[in-house]
Parts: sequence; structure tokens; C-alpha cells
Amino acid sequence: QSDSMEEGAKFISFQQLEMSSIERGDVSIAMTGDAFDLLVYLLQDDLDSLTARVLLSRAVVFARMSPQQKQKLIEFLRLDERLMVGFCGDGANDCGALKAAHVGLSLSPAEASAAAPFTSSSPSIRSMVTLVREGRAALASTMSSFKFMAMYSLVQSISVLWLYQSNS
Repeated sequence: QSDSMEEGAKFISFQQLEMSSIERGDVSIAMTGDAFDLLVYLLQDDLDSLTARVLLSRAVVFARMSPQQKQKLIEFLRLDERLMVGFCGDGANDCGALKAAHVGLSLSPAEASAAAPFTSSSPSIRSMVTLVREGRAALASTMSSFKFMAMYSLVQSISVLWLYQSNS
């Protein structure tokens, strides 16, 4: 596999791919598992570097990846603390990536559902949109409850202080 990596590195070095156009967002990247392995090889496992962050942030499609590549990709994406990483999988080979993601959604009622925090009975990617919507609604409800409890405690404390002050 090392020979194919070196050939891939030579191929990329001959390409006129400008990092400035990638950084500006003029380019979107579709990355296969082989391309991901090549990126890991070229950067010597230093995917926390600026180059790797820029390339991975511009990738919009990741395809034909092995279970190990999926898990490694999720782990590298999680290195950026600004990102909330979600993964949607439909089989047992997705268990590692489902566990590694901040939000894992299994589209299979089988064994992958044990690894994922969320499971959908519908085998559609639209379930991720529903999950995000429900998560935001739960956050809004939780914040409203917290505000109510904080205000209730404040009013109760002021009432007790007022009663104590008036010697009642």
C-alpha cells in the first residue's frame, strides 16, 4: 500500500491545486477512503494541522470509507472544538463512528442501534433533520424551565427576606 501512497503523493504534487482557493471556499471537496488515507499519509498523521483542517472543512462528501476510516475521520473532526460532529449510519460497520461522534444516529433497528445514542425506525437521512429539530426544541424547553426555576427561587428568596425584615 505504501507504493500506491507514494504514487498518489506524486499525482497530487503535479496538480495545480491552490490552497488559497480552498481556503476562500471556492472549492468543495468529495473525499474517498483512499484520498483520506493519502491525506493521513502526506500529513504524517498530523491532521490537527491547518492544512488538514482546511481540507477537511471543505469536504462535503465522504464516500467509500472503511469502518476504521470513518471512525478516524470522526475523531479528527472532533479535534476542532468549534464543530459539533454528527454521524448517520445504517449498519454494523458504522458502530465505531456512531460512538465517536457527538451525535450518532442509527438508521437500522439491528446491532448498530446499540452503539448509537439515537435510533430511527425510518431508514431515511431525513431522520437527522428531525433529530436536530427535536434536539433544539428540547434545548429551548430546558432553558425555559431553568429560567422559570431561577425566577421562582429568586421570588421565594426575596419573599422570605421581606418577611424576615418585617418581623412576621
